[in-house]
Amino acid sequence: MSASSAESSRGRGLRLSATWREMLEIWSDDGRLFTAVYLYKSRLSRLRLVPDFGGLLSHSGVVMEHALPLPGARSRFLRLDFGQDGLEIVASGHLPIIEDQINWSEDPFLEFLHADIAPGHGDPMALANLLEQLHGVVQYHLVFWNCHHFSTLVWRHFIPQLPAHIPAAIFPVFGGASFLLPFFQHWRIVTFPALEDSDTDQ
Repeated sequence: MSASSAESSRGRGLRLSATWREMLEIWSDDGRLFTAVYLYKSRLSRLRLVPDFGGLLSHSGVVMEHALPLPGARSRFLRLDFGQDGLEIVASGHLPIIEDQINWSEDPFLEFLHADIAPGHGDPMALANLLEQLHGVVQYHLVFWNCHHFSTLVWRHFIPQLPAHIPAAIFPVFGGASFLLPFFQHWRIVTFPALEDSDTDQ
């Protein structure tokens, strides 16, 4: 699959396509590793002139940096967006330009929330396995399971060594799980019981 390719899994559920599953497996077999993760925010296309209100009226997504573990190896990037139409994955040879991007924070100034992935946590199959666990379990919901929850889950899956943000509010949902609605950039997610071990078993 070329570096400029994109593929979308249409529908409100979260599904990793067979094409991307195969690509991540090839990367893993070749020794390619995810080396960093970026979170970003952007304005909702229909609300570009409306204030963000602390993150409540914005979209968030994930960019994964990856490279072969060789001196001078060129980094490439994978952008993941989850929304009403499902999961979209776009690969590129440079850090993506995000349309209508909002700075992650102003003090300190951050365009992206960024962290390097520790050795042993960057296998591409870790992403494939996470997304496959979510298939059939979660569907997009404006409040209870949206782009912010998805981005947080991917972040915590690859950056378990960092302390979590202090949650602002807890909202119960069916099945006994609880999720945290993002407020003012301080948010995290309480995962499904089946996913609780994914932070440590990389």
